[in-house]
Amino acid sequence: MARCSFCDYENRPGAGRCEGCGAELPGAHEAERNLIDEEMLALIARGEKIEAIKLVRERTGCSLRDAKEAVEAMEQGRVPSL
Repeated sequence: MARCSFCDYENRPGAGRCEGCGAELPGAHEAERNLIDEEMLALIARGEKIEAIKLVRERTGCSLRDAKEAVEAMEQGRVPSL
């Protein structure tokens, strides 16, 4: 369980924001990042590159160019820099 450093609320595992005060919890971006990576890899494996790019843009708000570069990095087995 993640404890909020602002209000000391004990949050459920995987929470991105404190359920007590709404503050962002440590590791929130890491959990989101892992979810993006897993879904992106599945889309790439199925040959759905455009859908993978759309997913990255939707989840991160990055530009089309950055999303395309991230997906291409994953295709080549590199870690994307989002």
